[in-house]
Amino acid sequence: MNGANIVVNNNNCNIINNQKPKKPPKRLLFTTKHEITILVICILSFFSQIGVYYCFSKVEYNGILIASIASGITWAISIPFIISSFEKFRYQRYLHLTYMFIQSLLIIIGGVRLTQYTCYTSVFKTFGIESLDPLKNIKYQYLKEGFPNWEYLYIYTFVGTIFLCVWIYSVRTSYNLYRRIYIIKNYKDYNKKSNTITDQKQNLNVQNMGGINNNPQNFFTLSPTLHNLQMT
Repeated sequence: MNGANIVVNNNNCNIINNQKPKKPPKRLLFTTKHEITILVICILSFFSQIGVYYCFSKVEYNGILIASIASGITWAISIPFIISSFEKFRYQRYLHLTYMFIQSLLIIIGGVRLTQYTCYTSVFKTFGIESLDPLKNIKYQYLKEGFPNWEYLYIYTFVGTIFLCVWIYSVRTSYNLYRRIYIIKNYKDYNKKSNTITDQKQNLNVQNMGGINNNPQNFFTLSPTLHNLQMT
């Protein structure tokens, strides 16, 4: 026997990451690019609002004023929101939340008003109940006794509801995009870091308990002289 093998345990941790192939992200509004999705969301939301406000302008005394104010509010938040998506603005997340909040608030207001129109053209007309607008802003010909123009009010209500549904869909898509960018991504990154730390601790514990590292780089051979001295 000319030499002996000595095993040295240096507690090295060899981590193997089993990376699964990444699935392509689902399309949002026919695209997977976040900045393009935001642009389409803002445009779709604006045009659907115009449809709702057009119906209001035919029924409300101050319909044009309402449309102007609401559209101005929408673009006041939409333009910075779009720019931040292309320029990677630092506070884009908060702009995203602000956009969703304002749009949701406008949707609620418009939805309540359209619901009021629906009650006038259905329940009030069927039972002959006198209709009174709490805001006193609906044109008189739609509320006077007999409802001579109830067909037009019904049409404007129906068309406005369709545009409102498209508007809700655009805001819902905005939420899905926010969830994809800021919630799911952060959750996956946190789990990935947590699993990496856990694997490192488990590998270190196994090596410390066994006292042997099977890395072939840790094996070396003693010369015959050192081996004879050790045997002596």
